[in-house]
Parts: sequence; C-alpha cells; structure tokens
Amino acid sequence: MISFRSIAGLLSFIVPVFLFFYGCSKKQISEPPLISIISPPVGTSYQVYDTLLLTADFIDDQHLKSIGISLNDRNNQPVLPPMSIENPGNPYSLNAYYPITNSNLESGTYELQFQANDGEAITNVYRKIEISALPREFISPVIVTQNSSKLVTAYALDSTSHWKEVTRLWGDYLESEINSPFQQLYLSGQSLSDLQSWDMIENRMAWTIPAVQLPHGRWFESITYQYPYLLVSYFEGYVKGFDRWGLADFTIQVPGQFYPGKCQTLGDYIVIALYGRHSDDCSLGTFYFPGGYFRHLTPNVPPPVGMYPLDGHTLLLFGNDNNKIVINLYDLETEYFITLKEIANDSIYDVTSIDRENFFISGKSQIYNYSYTQNSLVEFVKGFDSARLAYETIDQTLYAASGKIIRRFSFPEGLMIDEIECPAEVVGINLLYNK
Repeated sequence: MISFRSIAGLLSFIVPVFLFFYGCSKKQISEPPLISIISPPVGTSYQVYDTLLLTADFIDDQHLKSIGISLNDRNNQPVLPPMSIENPGNPYSLNAYYPITNSNLESGTYELQFQANDGEAITNVYRKIEISALPREFISPVIVTQNSSKLVTAYALDSTSHWKEVTRLWGDYLESEINSPFQQLYLSGQSLSDLQSWDMIENRMAWTIPAVQLPHGRWFESITYQYPYLLVSYFEGYVKGFDRWGLADFTIQVPGQFYPGKCQTLGDYIVIALYGRHSDDCSLGTFYFPGGYFRHLTPNVPPPVGMYPLDGHTLLLFGNDNNKIVINLYDLETEYFITLKEIANDSIYDVTSIDRENFFISGKSQIYNYSYTQNSLVEFVKGFDSARLAYETIDQTLYAASGKIIRRFSFPEGLMIDEIECPAEVVGINLLYNK
C-alpha cells in the first residue's frame, strides 16, 4: 500500500521535472519576429543615385539579435552592400537612409529585403520598388602627369575646362586605371610608390596597397581593371584580384621561373603575360579563373602592350618584337597562336579599343587604325611621338596625349577637334563615365 508520504515525495520530484520540460517546450515554440514596413511604399519609382528612406518596426516576443536590409535583383542577389544592425533592442523602429550607389543597375523591379533574427527564428519581408537605369554619360578625361622631380599627379578636367588636381604620388609611376562603375581611380608606382584607389565622388582616398621596397627594386608589375576586379601583378610571382573595397578575393600563383605582367580574363580563364626571371623571354600562361589552376603555357610570344578579347575564347595581342609592331591572335580552345599583322621599323607605345574589333595603335610618330575583320592597319594621323591614347565612345572622339598636349580627333574622319594643354607631361590618360 502506497502511503501519502511516498506520494508527496513522488510529486515533489515530478512537478519540477514537468515545469522544466514545460519551460523548455515553451521556449522552443517561440514566435518568430514581426516586421512592419512603413516606407518605401510598394512600387515606388527611383533612379540610380537616389536615396531610399527606410522606416520599419521590428518586434519579437523575446529578443532581437539582429536586423538587416538588402536590395536584391530578380535572382535574389544583392546589388548594394547590405545594412546590418546587431542587438538593436526590442522593439526597434528603423529610420535610415539607403543610397542607391550602384551605377550599373538596369531598369526594372527590385526587392528590398527586411530581415529580423531572434537567434532561433528568422523573418524576411520583401517590398518591391522600381529603379530606372542611369543613362551612360561621359564625365571627364583623367590624366596622370610626371615632372622631373618624380612628382606623379592625377588631374580631371572640370566644367570650366581647367585641370583640377585629384591626387598625387611621390616616387615612380607604373600605370593608372579607371573604374567608372564605382567611380574609382587606380594609380600605381612600381617599387617606390603605393597603389592608390581614389574615390572620385567623395574626393578622398578609398584604400591603398603599400609598395614593398625589396632588394631587386620591383614590386608591382601591372594593374588592369576588369569589372568587378582590379587585377594586380606582383614581381614576387602572383596576381591578386581586388574588389572595390580593396579586399583580395583571389590570388593566382604563377610558375616559379616567371613573374606576371598584363592580364586579361577570358570566359572561365585568365591569360597572363609571363616573363622569365633569368631571360628576356615572354610566354602566355592560361589559368582557370578565379581558382588559379594552371592550364596551358604558350612560349616565345612578343611581349604584349595590350590584350583584348574578341569573344569568350579568342584574344588579340598587340606587342613589339625586334623593332616591329606585331598583332597576334590566340585561341584558348585550340591553343592556336598566329601572327596577323607586322609593321617593321616601328613600336607600339599604347593601344585603345574603339569597339570589340577595331583599335587605335600609337607608334613612334603616328597613330594607326586597326580593323580585325579586314586585318588592315592604316594610318590615322601623323606627327605624334609615342602618344597615350583613349577613345571616348559616346562622342566618338580619340584623345591623343603627347608631351603636355592632348589633341582630340573625330572618328572616322580623323579631323582634329581641339587641343588641350596639360600641367605637365602626360604619362597616362583614362576616361571617366558615370557608369
């Protein structure tokens, strides 16, 4: 027979256990966070560079661990850096500005994703908006000059046709590149000067990559901007791909007997000019991109001044070989390398593309126009010594810088439009667009 005392003892054990598991069960069925979006209203229309006003209320039955906002495309991929707030409090009222800074956005419908996380459950609520693309416009030529005191200075032409200083380097000069989609200028030395990324909108330094002064006196070998990466070749034997924030997304190691020069992405591959460490030979190295696994080596090629893709597997190379201009074609699929055109007693100083199959080439004393479809190289204008070139696609004009003078020419007529005097000798010229 069970006594009252034994029943009481049993209950004293069961009740706490029941309350413990009841509490755990109650915790497991915690309600997910609630989100109430106030603005922007559904279907509101915006343009690139507009600023969104985001207002929303977040609440949870326990604790809000984080909230986040992202603007996504039709594939639910973010097109702007997400906004995130950790431990916002509970409840939390959001009142924030979210600028549309991606100038490459196409016109269409986008979704704002509002997310709340309480550590156990995540709630997502979406709000559709319309965004109109930014028409492509030319902003300004951006030149790089260098004087005898090793002062390297970048300038942009302002609305009053005066050169406005952008930034400067003390030391040596290697190359410059423009990233129009994110409005950044890249300016680099080879061994004495850092690589700078300059924000053209906010007029400030975005980030830098320090130069390392080594006994052999070389560090950076080439910089190439190919959306969305800045490809930087290092004499030490690798190529890094940097994003717009200066973060290295990948590193490609080249074989030890080479150091890398100019690069060109081609479909799922990257083609890199490789120079022998103990010879003057140049080869083409093909690597899987962005993984960097080595695929193929094409030896004994003329050192390229410029590399331009014709399609996803063929590449045009403009280079110099024993005092002659050489234009070659490389087919990645067949690993076929052939010479298309040679011009004796001349050298390429610079190359710029008109479109995918037409180019301008700067020689010793003249500028050529090359057509791939006709495989023709004809004189465009004479009287230019080793000019720096840039082609403006909207107005169809060629910028040719020689010494301290930039001359503009109409294409295809070849008529000189005007001359622009520069503060010092021009060593680099780029064209800045709004996207």
